[in-house]
Amino acid sequence: MKRLSGLIIVVVLLSVVAMSQAYTGGSGGLTGDGVGTDTQGYSYVLTPSNDDGDGYDWTCVVCYNADGSIYDVDIWSFATSGTQASIDSACHNVGLAPRIEPLTAVLGDAFVSGSDVFENSPEGIEYCRVAAQNVTVPGCDLGMLLTPNATGGSFVANAETYWMPGEPTAPLVTIEAGNTAWVLGMDDTGAYYKIIWECQYLWVPVGSMGPNFDEVWNGAPLPTDVVD
Repeated sequence: MKRLSGLIIVVVLLSVVAMSQAYTGGSGGLTGDGVGTDTQGYSYVLTPSNDDGDGYDWTCVVCYNADGSIYDVDIWSFATSGTQASIDSACHNVGLAPRIEPLTAVLGDAFVSGSDVFENSPEGIEYCRVAAQNVTVPGCDLGMLLTPNATGGSFVANAETYWMPGEPTAPLVTIEAGNTAWVLGMDDTGAYYKIIWECQYLWVPVGSMGPNFDEVWNGAPLPTDVVD
């Protein structure tokens, strides 16, 4: 466990933004690429503001592998002074799982004290897994399991969503054209794509999606594998 008193910093970090009821202004993410090593740095800035029962605001950084497995968890606490604080550490190989790049770091909010929880123990992993679900972070979908040929796709038309092929979401959720999402594959009829949307697995009509032509995907074809 790591306990910091809340350091005032002047550096603004801009990659992953996290907001929750226990702290505000959280920002940061992975630093460097960590290629050739078992570690990759991360930095976050946040303002602790919620007492989790012992005078401290508790938070976790969960390091996910590309396949959604957990590579490392770090538990942090800050005095609830309302003063901006920083976290500067790294995702380390602690033996939980082999490293599968790219890693994704998620800053999570624990709503109860972690004073008796040990990092990377079964209890610590569960404590941080739950904490990571308490913050909506751009990129949280990377903590979900991807299929081997998953590809970034772009919505070319407004898309009604389905829990399962032919079973509309209720209330109906419609994704507007121009948005992007992970595409995991198709159903066995070839009529629907399975996607990740706001950290949920959903299905959309095949005609509503096309390749993503951004600088990452460069128009890569969408997967045609049949998935469940």
